[in-house]
Amino acid sequence: MLYSLVTLALGIATPIVDSVHKAEPDRLTVEAAATTEPIRLDGVLDEPVWRRARAVTGFIQSEPKEGEPATEATEVWVAFDQRTLYVAAYLHDRGPLVVNDIKKDFLEGDQDDFEVLLDTFGDRRNGYVFGTNVEGAKSDKQVANEGREINTSWDAIWSVKTRRVTDGWIAEMAIPFRSLRFDAAAGHKWGINFSRRIRRKNEITFWSPVPRSFNLARVSLAGDLVGLQIPSGGRNIRFKPYIAGRTVRETGGAGFDRQGDAGLDLKAAVGAGLTLDATVNPDFAQVEADEQVVNLTQFSQFFPEKREFFLENSGIFYVGDAARNNRVVLTPTPDEDLLLFFSRRIGLDASGRTISIPAGLRLTGKTGGFTLGVLDMQTKPTLTRAANNYGVFRLRRNILAGSDIGLTFMNRQATGTSGDYNRVFGGDANIRFFKRIDWNTFATGTASPGDTSGKYALRSSINYEGNFVHAKGGLLQIGDGFRDDFGYYRRKGVRKYFFDIGLRPRPKAMQRRGVREMHPHVVWDFYNNLQGHSIAYHLHTGYTFFLNNGGFFELSVNPNLQEITQPFAISGQIAPIPAGRYGWT
Repeated sequence: MLYSLVTLALGIATPIVDSVHKAEPDRLTVEAAATTEPIRLDGVLDEPVWRRARAVTGFIQSEPKEGEPATEATEVWVAFDQRTLYVAAYLHDRGPLVVNDIKKDFLEGDQDDFEVLLDTFGDRRNGYVFGTNVEGAKSDKQVANEGREINTSWDAIWSVKTRRVTDGWIAEMAIPFRSLRFDAAAGHKWGINFSRRIRRKNEITFWSPVPRSFNLARVSLAGDLVGLQIPSGGRNIRFKPYIAGRTVRETGGAGFDRQGDAGLDLKAAVGAGLTLDATVNPDFAQVEADEQVVNLTQFSQFFPEKREFFLENSGIFYVGDAARNNRVVLTPTPDEDLLLFFSRRIGLDASGRTISIPAGLRLTGKTGGFTLGVLDMQTKPTLTRAANNYGVFRLRRNILAGSDIGLTFMNRQATGTSGDYNRVFGGDANIRFFKRIDWNTFATGTASPGDTSGKYALRSSINYEGNFVHAKGGLLQIGDGFRDDFGYYRRKGVRKYFFDIGLRPRPKAMQRRGVREMHPHVVWDFYNNLQGHSIAYHLHTGYTFFLNNGGFFELSVNPNLQEITQPFAISGQIAPIPAGRYGWT
């Protein structure tokens, strides 16, 4: 299946050239300086290239006073050699520096930090973000579709060193080209932007200005990086073999089961913009553990994917909501009422136990003006389920400015029989109007043995992000016969109406009293069955006060209703919750 899908995709994509790369003379530009001399990462800018390179300055506030110059000066230089992109920043500061966290993927909002956005395909939609704080902690993530998906679990190979100085701090970053994906032969400019946070002032500034209603993930607002001369497209091949031994006693088991395993992971660049991930008998023992939660609901809990094999370019497979990359919603959350593709359905059963995967392939990236995602994985049989093959094909095309259309096909087929399968297919569109209005919609059908009617899901929403007002409204409907073995969803046979509306006034009288912004808002979700009967709602009505010092507090009321159609047990020691309608506030 994988071979035929890849052949089809490449055959379609090859003759078409991307039409989005146009000259935009109003964009800010930074020129990268070439160097053949070694650069030592030590936070001391004493290499000759930093004297030759031209610094970019003039950062502009997004917070607290949008459009005004930054209160502290920032200078940034960019350089490169045959293997690495270097970024150096001198972050002047006349006051105390704030550091609260030195762990990997630290929380940027809690401290002083510096971030770099790289749009390596120049498509104004996708990019990589590399960040650091005063003590040299590292943060990296992938941004897809200007924030419709922000993959904080993605990790790259790169280095950074920082140093405190009398008037601020210095950061030096080294990002190997092999850690990035790009098309060196295409000749387009890379997009780039720099962001700085001064925590004690709660000031956020950007080199290429970004309104306060957005953040760094708004890739279309980035400037241009020019002058790069890269001989290759970031090719690299990485092997990760393993040998593991285990001694396991299942819960309630009488003895220990001793096991041994060996396997191999491979990551390789295919052409200029595609990444191939291959695995043989993968071992996910090193994966970060899920956070423990207490589940008192009738639904299974959503846990994000953390297995490395599925992480790079995961946003390609995402079909869902428009981006909410504003200051109030810093990172998007999946629509847990319907996430069409959820990779944790592969290789894990409903209780979270591992299902062995003998082999798998994954091809993701950009080619011929299309964004492509192909996945093919085989699982072994267990005592309760047959072996299965999972195939996914995702194709997306950028159109106009900030818009795209896409197709999705997914197939789960039980090995050795033609009578056990699940197929999901559909299309989606994300259209932007007037730079701030996003219309997001998709329609999906499914096919499985024995299904008769209602084998569909539809979703459509309109989202507006402004400095003073934000508003979103939409409809989701899932048919009675819908079945998606690749997805995460809580109900079927449901119609959901959702609204998210708020104001962000900033009266100067309140700012003098320590309140930077007020945020009266509603987030209302209504659930009906397909006969129009109300089965659930969550009505959040709140008034939030954001303070000048970075604190905030909120007054809110949250009426809820859930209709339980059949009893369910929270645990074996507690009596089941009986069917009925339960409301609370």
